[in-house]
Amino acid sequence: MALQMRSITVLVIVLAFYAHADKTLYRVSVHPCFGNNMTAIVLEVRVSDCHTLPCQLTRGSQVTVEFDFIPATNIKSDITTGAAVTIGDISLPDLESKESLACPSITNKQSGLAVGCKLNAKEVYTYSKTTSISDKYPVAENVNIQWELYDDDDKTIVCLNVPAKFVRSK
Repeated sequence: MALQMRSITVLVIVLAFYAHADKTLYRVSVHPCFGNNMTAIVLEVRVSDCHTLPCQLTRGSQVTVEFDFIPATNIKSDITTGAAVTIGDISLPDLESKESLACPSITNKQSGLAVGCKLNAKEVYTYSKTTSISDKYPVAENVNIQWELYDDDDKTIVCLNVPAKFVRSK
């Protein structure tokens, strides 16, 4: 009886986790960066609390960006990430500096296990990163967030644009 109750408890916790995860990350259609030769294919992009584009990002809050991708070649070197923010033609301080190591944020899509910086061609991986939206960013409508992954040779693995707007906290 105790084993059955424990199994039911674990099942409820797992289902609650997936129900919560489904409510917070929404699939969005984003565009690859203009004129950028990526060495991977992006399958899907998910952004927390973003039902439609442009994503409404609350200043002073956190946002999770997650995407699935397939590298065209094996990658055995450090992978870095960057997230640049622009409003029209004005650049703001980045959400993530280009020197940030991305490896701890990459998992194998099928197993969910961390893979470090060793990625195999034609396998599906998920990059997931939670970052803060500065309360110093201005309230603005025309925001573009460009997320990128780079290899050791500074070649672009993934580059995508997330249209957004910064809103005041409620």
